[in-house]
Amino acid sequence: MLLGLVFMAGDCAPPSGRQQGFFPGLRGVTIPEFPPADGLLLWLEGGPSDDSDATAYLRRADSGPAAPGQAVVAWRDVRWRPTQVAPFVYPTAVHFGFFEGSQRFEGQAVDVPLIGADRVERTVRALRCGTPDDADTGVRCSYQVWWIVPVDLNGLRYTILAVVRRISGRGSNYFIMSDAMGRCSSLTGIDCPANSALHLGWEGERTARLGHYYNDSSLEEVPAFRRNNYPISFFVGRAGAIGKQVALLEPNFNVFNTVSDTRPLANSGTLFVGGTPWGSRTGVPDWRFVGDVLAVLVYMDELNPENLLMAEAYLRGKYGPE
Repeated sequence: MLLGLVFMAGDCAPPSGRQQGFFPGLRGVTIPEFPPADGLLLWLEGGPSDDSDATAYLRRADSGPAAPGQAVVAWRDVRWRPTQVAPFVYPTAVHFGFFEGSQRFEGQAVDVPLIGADRVERTVRALRCGTPDDADTGVRCSYQVWWIVPVDLNGLRYTILAVVRRISGRGSNYFIMSDAMGRCSSLTGIDCPANSALHLGWEGERTARLGHYYNDSSLEEVPAFRRNNYPISFFVGRAGAIGKQVALLEPNFNVFNTVSDTRPLANSGTLFVGGTPWGSRTGVPDWRFVGDVLAVLVYMDELNPENLLMAEAYLRGKYGPE
């Protein structure tokens, strides 16, 4: 099962360009109980819909689990546990609020029924950002990732795996971003220096992208947005010795693209989930996600073939697609 992945890890660069079949079939692969731990920086999951684990996952303002329709102020790493040493031993994604307190960029909890690659029907909780019609009055998400100090990926090799559903065909529909340390336009988030602004998601309705700004890997002609039929989308974004690589798995679609540029992120600023406020951090984020974020894994490594397969199998076993 690993043969199809061998060329994509390590220090040997894979062929550049668009190719089929990044994600292997899972038949005969044991679905692991946990994702690989080595290099795991961030582990976000919405959790079960019955709130059976009250110490983690999506949180409302009074620190209790957020029920469907309730605003989410924080998203704890699954490994998060309070201790006497420090309250945040593992990262937490915290909603962004204006410094003057006039607005918060909060999403809402939503329950998503699905069937994982393990063929089990389940309902999971997710973070919903925005509204299907993408109205300006809709809820906009912006969650800063903190681990005692803000988390960034500057100078690092990394792998991001994410399970999402988009509920709008808008462009610049990114679910993972960085704020480029205020180096972009304060109003629109454009005109950023090269390799400063991380963004992963949909650049247009039929274009997926892992971007570092002027150093991107894109997938053209991805499946079109289907209104009222939101499939699960599985993304992998990787950067390092392989260059930049983005892969997307949806029903009947399994494609990836690699570019050879190995320059890492620099001065990229804080990592955000859902969207980012720009410049002075008081502008409404335009590059933001409209959809549901079900799970995110961020590794400070490109991952070897075995660990990449384990991480994929862990998420796909629970969330799909098969």
